[in-house]
Amino acid sequence: MTCAGLHVLLYRKNNADADRTFFPDILGFRAIDVGDGWLIFRTPLYFMCDDLRATTESLAARNM
Repeated sequence: MTCAGLHVLLYRKNNADADRTFFPDILGFRAIDVGDGWLIFRTPLYFMCDDLRATTESLAARNM
């Protein structure tokens, strides 16, 4: 099974306030304010596999 993560830093020096409102208001991402105007957004989490049946059987065999 392959795992992937996401870490992205978006920074715009000339209009950070617009960015702070775009992600929650337009995209609907929920944010946590970590101070000094820096926000951490929760993005959708997806798990992908090449063979759903095999992955499901593998997880079931391990009681997961």
